Amino acid sequence: MSLPKQNKALTMADLMKSVKTNFVSPHKGDLIEGTVNKLTSSEILIDIGAKSLAVVLEKDKKILRSLLTSLKVGDKVSVSVLNPESDFGNPVVSLRRFNDARVWEKLEGYQKSKEKIEVTIDEITKGGFLTSTKNGISGFLPNSQVSFLDSAVSVGKNLNVCVIELSRPLRKIIFSQKATVKAQDFAKQARNLKRDAKIKAVISNIAPFGIF
Repeated sequence: MSLPKQNKALTMADLMKSVKTNFVSPHKGDLIEGTVNKLTSSEILIDIGAKSLAVVLEKDKKILRSLLTSLKVGDKVSVSVLNPESDFGNPVVSLRRFNDARVWEKLEGYQKSKEKIEVTIDEITKGGFLTSTKNGISGFLPNSQVSFLDSAVSVGKNLNVCVIELSRPLRKIIFSQKATVKAQDFAKQARNLKRDAKIKAVISNIAPFGIF
């Protein structure tokens, strides 16, 4: 009685053929589409089709916080390659450009809808205040756009403002706190003003023809 012939043993070459070999080979500076694979405060991993998962490197805490609160596992993202392969064998990528594009789109929407957003005062200058959104985008609040209802604007303070001027190519954002003041609030304060009354005020600008 003869035994049935056994299949020929698989060689290493056969095994290699059965394994996916069409991996993406990232290069520094590449912009690659990927999928969020892991999302925690200590690690963000992106599947970009490479031999191993890409590790997101973001040192800016505001950007990192924005990513953690707005993304979820399975989301499609666009990453910039910082290092094709780290010492651990993983590509190192950044989501800064992806996050930046999303934030600007939101700001454009806020400008059209005149919706209020919150900013933080980072620095006081002669002409106004340097501010930043919770997503890490910087803007400027001129002295002329600070509400007369707010007499204590200081570094670290959060304010509700509206976007009144926006230019993505120039990365220019002008905010207004005055635009958030309702007509009835203005009328109420105006009724409290009397001729020759002494009031505290902040000088926002000095010009040859007058003081503002």
